[in-house]
Order: sequence, then C-alpha cells, then structure tokens
Amino acid sequence: MKKLIAFFIGVGVLVMVSLPLPLQAAADEVESQVSAALDYYKQGKNEEAIKALSAALMVLHNKRQLAIKNVQLCDAIVGYGDYKKRASNKLKAGEPFMLYFEVEGYGVKRENDKYWFWLSEDAKLVNEKGEVMFQRDDFLSYNKYFNIPIFPFFMQNRIANLKPGKYKYEFTVKDRIKKAFVSDSIELEVEEAPAETKPGEQPAKK
Repeated sequence: MKKLIAFFIGVGVLVMVSLPLPLQAAADEVESQVSAALDYYKQGKNEEAIKALSAALMVLHNKRQLAIKNVQLCDAIVGYGDYKKRASNKLKAGEPFMLYFEVEGYGVKRENDKYWFWLSEDAKLVNEKGEVMFQRDDFLSYNKYFNIPIFPFFMQNRIANLKPGKYKYEFTVKDRIKKAFVSDSIELEVEEAPAETKPGEQPAKK
C-alpha cells in the first residue's frame, strides 16, 4: 500500500504542475487527500487512508470526459466485464436483444461519507425504413450511493419479441450530476426463426 500511496503523491504533484490555474483548486485537493492518506497509513489507520485515497480518485475522475465504452451485443450478462459476447449482431426471432456497455467519466459527489452518482438512459430502436419501433426516455436510471467511488460502471439493456428485420438501436447516457450526455448506437438484424419439425418429420427443403 505504501507504494500505491507514493504513486498517488506523484500523480498529485504532476497534476499540480501541468494543470492550468483554473484547475489548481482540484490539484490542491488531490495533493491534500493523498498526503492525508499517507499520514493515516503511517498511523496504522488503513480505513481512513482508503477513504482519503478514494476522495483523491473522485477529484481526478470528475475531470474526465463522459464516455461510452465497450458496447457489446451479448447472449448473457452477469456483471461488470462478465458477459458472453454474441458471435455476430444477428438474432433469431424470439431471442432477446441484450446490450452491454460501460460508462466512464461520470460525475461523482461525496455526501455524508457516501459517494453518489446519477445516470439515466434514453433509448430508441428504428427499422431500416427509419420508422421508430421503440422509444423511451429514462429507459434506465441509476441513482446510487456507495461507500467508495465505483469506476467505471456498466449498464445493460434488454428488449424482447423483436420481429424479423434490420434495426439501429440508439442510446444516450445522461449524467445528472455533470449535466452532460453522450450517445452511441449499434446495428443489428433479426432473422426468421427456423420452422419447428415434429419427431420423425424432415424439415422442408428450400
């Protein structure tokens, strides 16, 4: 942990040197929290040291730009970084549309020793003719508090019963704290499901 704290001190000094004057307050906050973490660590107060480092990370994280990363169409989604990616962006009719993506650079605030973030998502599905098949504002909303800041964060979308055709799924993540938004999209195709055959029956030839 001592090496980790030393690393953060180096980051804090680098930020102080390279940032323009309007951001000096943020650099000072990073240096102060990292210095406090080192003092706590020397006193054997590891929990306090972790909290101070978390506060420094929050300041640095809040300077990042809101971004959507790692957009994947999936067969299964378990958690952050834990998903089964589809072989292609083609689905069979009856298969659910499951989308995984990660959000970085969202705003975080500290309130009563908790870290708070608030993200929401607008979603729209259009067919190849440009017709809107599905649209919902605030399709998802995450208003969360954690003991330590969580970076990054993943979101998942699921839509069932899509009819055969080609589609474009457009989605926008809105950061309620930073008052910022970012958009992305993915194209997919839903194919006819193979006809079912009864036992002993041969599938029809095309």
